[in-house]
Amino acid sequence: MQRILAYNKVQMLYLFQSKQVETVREVSAILGKNEATIHRWLSQYKEGGLENLLKNRQVFGRPKKFSVEIAASLQQELRDPEGFQSLAKSLSLALVD
Repeated sequence: MQRILAYNKVQMLYLFQSKQVETVREVSAILGKNEATIHRWLSQYKEGGLENLLKNRQVFGRPKKFSVEIAASLQQELRDPEGFQSLAKSLSLALVD
């Protein structure tokens, strides 16, 4: 995810520098990002250049309800037909209790 985001930020700069776009709205449509996001990226670039723009930022939004490890384990269980059966049984037991 972080690589894709960095790529989008560099692509935004390229689009402006090469004069392929003139407005934030155009970049927003091309990259599929909200205009507020593009404005924030431009501010970060103006404040500290490319290094500041590409710096890892704090993640906003609601915290995850479970860890990446648990999600990966659950995905693996769901891929295995027998694992899915055991998961379905444990869920039905949990719902009955």
